Amino acid sequence: MSRVFVLLTLLPLLSVASAQTTIRNAHGSTVAKISSDGRVTDSHGSSLGRIKSDGRVVNSHGSSVGRIKKDGRLVNSHGSSIGRVSSGRLTNKHGSSVGRLDSSGRITDSHGSSIGRATGSWCEKQVVAYFAFFHQGIFSP
Repeated sequence: MSRVFVLLTLLPLLSVASAQTTIRNAHGSTVAKISSDGRVTDSHGSSLGRIKSDGRVVNSHGSSVGRIKKDGRLVNSHGSSIGRVSSGRLTNKHGSSVGRLDSSGRITDSHGSSIGRATGSWCEKQVVAYFAFFHQGIFSP
C-alpha cells in the first residue's frame, strides 16, 4: 500500500497543512508558497489566490477559478472537469495520466520527469490545486 494512500486515509481529504508549504521548480528554485490558511503567493510574495478549506480555489481578486472536490475531482469555475487526483496519480479530464505526486513531495510529469517538489508541511490536495489552478500546463489537454 502506498504511503500517499495511507496518509490520505488518516487525514481528512481537505485538511489544511499546519505550516507553510514551499513549491519548488525542477531546478530547486522557489516558485510559490502556500500558507497554513491556504493563501498562495509567488516567489516574490505577491498573492496568486487562496485554496479554501472547502476545496474552492479563488484568484488574487477573490473570483472562483475552480474547486478540488472531496473525491479528488478538479473542476473549473464553470463546474467542468479538468482532472482528478487519486493516491498521488494526476489525470486529465480524459483520464490520461499527466503526472504524479509522490510521498516525498516530488511532482513528475507523465513521462516521469521532475517538474517540481513540495517541501515543508504539505497537503496533497493543496499541492495538486496549486498545479491545477496556478501553474500552467500540467492539466492541459
